[in-house]
Amino acid sequence: MDARSHWENVYTTKAPDAVSWYRPHLETSLELIEKVARTRLRRRVQRTSTLLAVGSESSGSKVYDQICRRELFRRR
Repeated sequence: MDARSHWENVYTTKAPDAVSWYRPHLETSLELIEKVARTRLRRRVQRTSTLLAVGSESSGSKVYDQICRRELFRRR
């Protein structure tokens, strides 16, 4: 089986939380994002920053939802 077939099989046969790289909460990422958000607020930077959470939904972590729940960035 070539690499492409292998990964297509993984993504089509396994649930997002059944793969080894799944994490229900990405603590380190969230801590870093919170640090940036606090720095932005301390410096009174306008809330025009953009956050791109690539792959967060496909990994099952829902990091984007956690960020919005903590009100670090506003949902657009």
